[in-house]
Amino acid sequence: PLLLDGVRASLLASRDGAEGIALDFRRRLKAESPPGPNAFELYGFDFAVDADWRPWLLEANTSPDMCVKCDVPEIQEWAVKATESMCRLALLYHHKRAGIPKPSELE
Repeated sequence: PLLLDGVRASLLASRDGAEGIALDFRRRLKAESPPGPNAFELYGFDFAVDADWRPWLLEANTSPDMCVKCDVPEIQEWAVKATESMCRLALLYHHKRAGIPKPSELE
């Protein structure tokens, strides 16, 4: 749970910057654009974990690379599987078929 708490705190701390970009994008939409939510946005968060298992946020990206240019097939395959799993989870959550566990449920 400590690692998850650190990741959650980092995501919440960087949310305002990401939300600012999303709000600016929405302001620029044309009137004839369909209303949401017809899409979702993907952000990339890079973490390092120290010897005490504390996560450290290295950077947040509004357009993550997802290893498209990686020369190592195993890493590229992992990135594809991770992206597909993330999309499945996002869709399950959107359709209210998956929930985010509370911290007390993880202990």
